Amino acid sequence: MINVNNDEINLLEEEWDILIILDACRYDTFEEVYKKILKRKGELKKAKTFSNGTKEWMDGNIKGMDCSDIIYIDPIIMFDMWLPNNTFFEVDRVWKYGWNYYYGTILPRQMTDSALKQMKKHPNKRIIVHYHQPHPPFLDPAFRKIVKNIVTPELVINIMSGKVENKTNDLSNCIQRQMMRVLGSERAWKCMIKLGIEPHGMGYTYKYLGMDKIIEAYKQNMMMALNSINRIISKSNGSKIVISSDHSYNFDGTKTRIRKAYVPWLEIN
Repeated sequence: MINVNNDEINLLEEEWDILIILDACRYDTFEEVYKKILKRKGELKKAKTFSNGTKEWMDGNIKGMDCSDIIYIDPIIMFDMWLPNNTFFEVDRVWKYGWNYYYGTILPRQMTDSALKQMKKHPNKRIIVHYHQPHPPFLDPAFRKIVKNIVTPELVINIMSGKVENKTNDLSNCIQRQMMRVLGSERAWKCMIKLGIEPHGMGYTYKYLGMDKIIEAYKQNMMMALNSINRIISKSNGSKIVISSDHSYNFDGTKTRIRKAYVPWLEIN
């Protein structure tokens, strides 16, 4: 379910031909930039998805639903572990052939290319296009220069299968999470840096580039995705397009509080 302007609706029962999901998309940032980028503006509404992660969104909106007439354009490596193989009419697993090993993600243009091919191949099917942006990794070159470990599909699969240790649960990460819970993210990171302890995750990025740069890079990720989406809009031939998100995003990389986390619901007729 998703709540749009205080009206709870079933995502898949709504009238749309193409549903575009921007992963981890904040309503406020989307509202700020979309009119500058999109060629057709549509009607923007404020929505809640009742999830703070992609898996929760899939469980609440897709799992157990009839998706037999829907094609899913998929950048999510763990997708096959979360949903049965026969959930959709077809799943275009873009991560298997379109992964960018330099940035550690799937670039917006690759998702758009795949969507346009499916639109041409199956003009009468509904399509969900799930962009990985604006979710990190950030595509700003400044961030790529400081990244220590690039995410690959092979790495994620090995972590999920237990072949590689998931270091997010080690002692130093646990200590950082506790400090962030007590002090707040920036104060905790500043304290760690002062003590000579290197922060993890977004804290590592904060140490070298600062919060203003993180916010700007998130915005750039979103604008790159929206600019690519213009190609879908121009080829949609009168189809109804909805742009929304699976969950919102905190700039410090922590999970959002669902009651306070808003995402966009943009209808383009």
